[in-house]
Amino acid sequence: MECMKRIAAADLVPSRRWLLAKWVETYLQLEGRDAEAYQRKLNLPANREVMNMELTWEETLERRGIEGKIAGKIEGKIEGKVEGRIEALRQVVLRLLGRRFGEVPERVQRRVEAIESPESLNELAERVLEVGSIDEMGLGE
Repeated sequence: MECMKRIAAADLVPSRRWLLAKWVETYLQLEGRDAEAYQRKLNLPANREVMNMELTWEETLERRGIEGKIAGKIEGKIEGKVEGRIEALRQVVLRLLGRRFGEVPERVQRRVEAIESPESLNELAERVLEVGSIDEMGLGE
């Protein structure tokens, strides 16, 4: 227990203290009565800093995992919205082309569907109003 107290009081960043404490616990390999005695000592008020060191880092790691999952979900939703917006813009461009020039050739449809930039799609939608033919859109190449 004295070793763990020294680790808890060491002038180290918390992550290093926690890692060192886990290393000691791993190689200590207490079993049976020894493990029970260690746990009883760990729970004594005099050893609270050791217990706090362990709980704090375990909780921190758990929170980081939870926060990472939340951040991942938010990022996924944002990406989904962006992809949805891009797909909607593609459909607007194709619909405008069809309304203005009639049937949209397959090659033009493929080019529009390959565009990933919302800005480029917005510019195409505006150009539909300015050009005299679908060939002037520059999408046939």
